[in-house]
Amino acid sequence: GLPDEEREELLELADPMWRRSWHLMRDNALTRGGGWARMWDEGVGDLIERRRGWFAAERAALTSRP
Repeated sequence: GLPDEEREELLELADPMWRRSWHLMRDNALTRGGGWARMWDEGVGDLIERRRGWFAAERAALTSRP
């Protein structure tokens, strides 16, 4: 229900947020260990990348009006 301009602004933020999340998770796993390392070892980085891939594939559909 967002106006077109606001919808595009929101979608512009999504990819950088996923990239930031991936880097933060990796860095925390390497430097802090513990639960961060466990989550990383269990594939959270891959999950973030899959979501980013889905977003890239579906972005056109997300920008179009129903």
